Amino acid sequence: MQFNSSVRKLLKSGRDLDDTLIAAVIRNLKIVQDRSKVIVMDADGSHSKGIARSLRKLGIKRPYLVQGGFRLWVKQGFRVKELKPETTLTIFNEEEEMVWSRI
Repeated sequence: MQFNSSVRKLLKSGRDLDDTLIAAVIRNLKIVQDRSKVIVMDADGSHSKGIARSLRKLGIKRPYLVQGGFRLWVKQGFRVKELKPETTLTIFNEEEEMVWSRI
């Protein structure tokens, strides 16, 4: 695997290897551009700050993190939806749900 110079610099400076590698994977997604807003959320907020920091060093101008991670998100009562197998009917039901929630 080859890394560009900014990734090598992060690894040499002793940053957490896992966070740096995750940031590198996110940065290399085709949909992610330098000006993209990237929101980082982990289970409990323990890694998102390091990942967001690494993303900034990799050229992402606006990385954001969810403090407290997914657990705090749920605890605060924000909406969470369980992933279900997708069929035409489930997609239709989700669309219908969204329309009703706006009324």
